Formats: sequence, C-alpha cells, structure tokens
Amino acid sequence: MPNLQTFDDLTNGVNARVNQVLAAMQLAIPAGNWNQIGVLVQDAHDVTTEIETAILKIGMLIMINMPSFRNQNLLATQINAKISFIVEVGEKPITWRNNPLTLPTAKTVAQTIARGLQGFNVTGFEPLRVVDGEFINLSKDKRQVYSIHVETQQIFAPPPV
Repeated sequence: MPNLQTFDDLTNGVNARVNQVLAAMQLAIPAGNWNQIGVLVQDAHDVTTEIETAILKIGMLIMINMPSFRNQNLLATQINAKISFIVEVGEKPITWRNNPLTLPTAKTVAQTIARGLQGFNVTGFEPLRVVDGEFINLSKDKRQVYSIHVETQQIFAPPPV
C-alpha cells in the first residue's frame, strides 16, 4: 500500500509536537509563560501580519516553515524524499523579556524545541532529525531568531495515472 501522508500531515504533526512541548514546559515552569508563545505554520495564515502582531504584542513566536524535498532515488517507480524544513524561534527581547528575567529566551526555547523534535515520529515519515541550529541577529529590528534545521525521509510511489 502506498504511503499517503502529505507534507501537510508533516507540518501538522510538527505543529502538534511543538505545542505539546510548550504545554509540558508551562507545567514544569509556570512563571515562564510558555503558553503565551505563538506557533504558526507558514502556509496556514497571513504570515506577515501574524508575525508582526505576535512579535509586537507578545515578543516571542515560533514558525514552522514549509518543507522542501530532494529525491534520493534514481528509479522511476518510487520517490525517496529527503525532506527538510526550518522551525524558527523569533524574539523581540525588549517586548518579551521581563526584569528579573523569568521568561525563557529565544535560545532556551530553540534548544527546548530542538530536543522535543529530535527523534519525534510523524506517521508516514522517518523520525525527525535535528541537523543544526543557527542564530540570526536582526539588530536593526531589535529582534533575534534561531533557525532549527530539521530533516526526515519518506518513500512514496507516484500516483497511478
């Protein structure tokens, strides 16, 4: 039977996992306001408006970007897709952080999300593998972003024609 899971299933599974990790952290560290961190899937919203709103009002946002893939198989009978995507954790410290600092920083949230995604199983895909994370300083906007690069694989046959 062919694998019928789609990239929407992948991003929905990652979205559910990220929210599960945030909820667990909220229970463990209630003062951290983990439940106030917004989570967006790139394809599901007016992303530009939602990013601006979340960053300006809340100061912390997690965005699950759309996946890309590369076929690793030279056979015409199936696709062995190496799938990659990025989960970004954005913070505007002047809006998000408090004094004394009790809220998690972008680097803490990024590390927590990376731990939660590593090895996580989304039905129809190989377990997720966190490849790396990159810090991006957007000093002119007084923001910082951590990009978490994630990979998985999926083998599927072309649809019958």
